[in-house]
Amino acid sequence: MENKFELKLEIIKSERLRLLILIAMNLVSSILEIPVILLPKKYAMDESIPLHLHIGIIVSMLFLTSIFTGMYFYLSKLIRLRQNIPVGFVILNSLMEIAIPTLIAVTFYYSQSNIPYSYILSSKIYPVYVFFLILSILRFRFAFSFLSGSVSALSYFCISIPFLNSGYAEHVILAVYLLVQGTLAGLVARQLRKWLNHSIEAVEEQNRIKNIFGQHISESVMDKIIQEKKDKISETRKVCVMFLDIRDFTQFSENKENDEIVKYLDTLFEFMIESINWHQGIINKFLGDGFMAVFGAPFSSGNDSLNAVKASLAILKSLEDKILSGEIPPTKIGIGLHTGNVLTGHIGSSKRKEYTIIGDTVNTASRIESLNKEHNTSLLFSETVFQEITSDYPQIQFIGESKVKGKQNLVKLYSL
Repeated sequence: MENKFELKLEIIKSERLRLLILIAMNLVSSILEIPVILLPKKYAMDESIPLHLHIGIIVSMLFLTSIFTGMYFYLSKLIRLRQNIPVGFVILNSLMEIAIPTLIAVTFYYSQSNIPYSYILSSKIYPVYVFFLILSILRFRFAFSFLSGSVSALSYFCISIPFLNSGYAEHVILAVYLLVQGTLAGLVARQLRKWLNHSIEAVEEQNRIKNIFGQHISESVMDKIIQEKKDKISETRKVCVMFLDIRDFTQFSENKENDEIVKYLDTLFEFMIESINWHQGIINKFLGDGFMAVFGAPFSSGNDSLNAVKASLAILKSLEDKILSGEIPPTKIGIGLHTGNVLTGHIGSSKRKEYTIIGDTVNTASRIESLNKEHNTSLLFSETVFQEITSDYPQIQFIGESKVKGKQNLVKLYSL
């Protein structure tokens, strides 16, 4: 929603820019008229235009400039307060824009100028209407462009009334053209808004994915997730699940201050998460004194079991080095790995969802991790993992078969 509001702010800024252009145009036009008034014989482009017409143009331009300036500062206030622009304001601005060529045409009509009024309408006034219709596209609403086209057509028709009985059918046709052009401008504005909304939705989808995975994922993995289609994120996949547990954590934290406990966990998790990320895995859940990681979801690198084993060995090596350097106190961990099919998906309420891995594979990996205590090991993995890494690690040790809660058959366990 924040991105969509930013779009509305950009539309307000676009509206403000339009006003700035109008203010500049009016001021420039007024300044160019001043020499004509002061030295009419020297600067007048056409002596057939009476002096009072130049004065009328300046007065009209300055009057409109004062109104547009007030509207400009009003929009600046809305932008500063991050408020939406009222629909009535946009309608008023549209009518004010269309009023400029209309007032100029009326001024010429009553100025007693020798320049043919029909010529002014078709060659001078009509292009101004078209210019404002093109600018109306930047409001990104069909209704606003259609309104501008309708009012322009009606205004042009009204100022052409003196020629309706004189055979000047071209002015009626031009009025119809303005209506058609306003409609086309509205269709273009609508399509541009759709494109912008699609772009915003894509950005919001990326932000949603980032919120789901948080800080438990590497940038490379995040980029690949964003590239995936939305409907591919939830599915049944073959993955390797890792459970990691810090041994005797309750006993360790019993007589420690909270800050000391947090610092200890942060030090452990920092290099552990780095190893997971480096080997194309993600942290799915923190479990207080451990975590669950997954390799192969939401996308697979093609060798997920091998990556899980490499990450496990890297964690154990880093743990040993930090204990030897005195960075952390003596610490034991247990790691369990199991490869199999799981159901991946976003589970939760409409307000909050979590990327979750569900299935027997998850339960088995958790049970295997707990068997490290029974076998006095730090790393255990199942036969499905063994089958996928045996060519890379010929020194794998067969630990034995164990009964796993929830499983009728014994589970073969391996270690390195």
